[in-house]
Amino acid sequence: MKLLYFIQALYNSGGMERVLSEKMNYLYSKYGYKIVVVTVEQMGRPLFFPLNEKIELIHLDINFDAHYNFNLFKKYYFHKKKLKQYKTKAQEIINNYKPDICISLAGKEIEFFRELKTDANKVAEIHFPIKMRELSMANHNYWKLLGKFRTTQLKHQTKSLDKLIVLTQTDEQILSSTHKNVTIIPNPIVIQTKNTEYNYQSKIAVSVGRLSYEKGYDILLSTWKIIDDKFPQWQLHIYGEGVERAHLNKIIIENNLQKSVFLKGFSDDIAQVYVDSSFLVLSSRYEGFPLVIIEAMACGLPTVAFDCEFGPASIISDGENGLLSPPENIDILAEKIIQMIENQQLRMKMSTAAKETSKKYELNSIIKQWNNLFLSLKKSEN
Repeated sequence: MKLLYFIQALYNSGGMERVLSEKMNYLYSKYGYKIVVVTVEQMGRPLFFPLNEKIELIHLDINFDAHYNFNLFKKYYFHKKKLKQYKTKAQEIINNYKPDICISLAGKEIEFFRELKTDANKVAEIHFPIKMRELSMANHNYWKLLGKFRTTQLKHQTKSLDKLIVLTQTDEQILSSTHKNVTIIPNPIVIQTKNTEYNYQSKIAVSVGRLSYEKGYDILLSTWKIIDDKFPQWQLHIYGEGVERAHLNKIIIENNLQKSVFLKGFSDDIAQVYVDSSFLVLSSRYEGFPLVIIEAMACGLPTVAFDCEFGPASIISDGENGLLSPPENIDILAEKIIQMIENQQLRMKMSTAAKETSKKYELNSIIKQWNNLFLSLKKSEN
């Protein structure tokens, strides 16, 4: 069976790129799929995650980013012009390769994906909350209204596809009134976990993710000020990079947290980071599907997380494998972290439960769901 993927690029170190790369490698090596990947913005940059050499890459290098800083009217003109160019090239590739299934990662091509002429099944997989644009623009009424329009637009663009894959039950529920094609397939664990005992003596809380507004690290640092006053021997290690680094560093200095909070940047061995830690903290304002939680759980870490939209509550059973706090509530998040710090037996119990939870997200289990989906689409054609 031939699969044709469309994605913006594969030079980023993000979760979507990592999951897709692992998934394609597995589908090729274990199930024998023929796979072609079309990128739009690679622009000569190397792949961040390795791909099997038998997976064919087509880099269109249309470069939508080139007109990003233009004024609104100019930006709109060049966007439409390049979108037309992209659609023409995508149709040519489909005509040439004759895939059985075309898969969009909901990038620029989602605007015309349903219009492409092909006998192939069309599938979109969404690695972000359906309402992401509303959530990211929530601080301003005008932009929130624009965000709602973009959500409605995305619903329209995907409801006639053969399948729309989402990560959580919340997204499925949001789409239930407009879509009949939704299937939930969560992201798999793609890190190499280490078979070690839970490090109950560690006095390190860890947080992992982009240093960006939606991850809520400013809230976490305000929370950690409370923790530092009570438990100065504990440390918070934050792994990741992003546009908020300078701002977060300023907050650390202003709150005199230099001895207990450390911005650690990227790690080449995140599994070892988890093994060396006591628990994970997730302070996001919103999430799609927080892959870091299941990765940490696979390494035996319980999690303290905001019960934000959309993903934490679909993974964490409060009081069993982690603790949930109301979104953006500093005082209760601090209470939950203190509960974790003070109760070693609770941490150890949750560590065992966390490892058990992670098993349903193992790579072979999740890819089996994808294989079954692809087979069912082909069967329904016959």
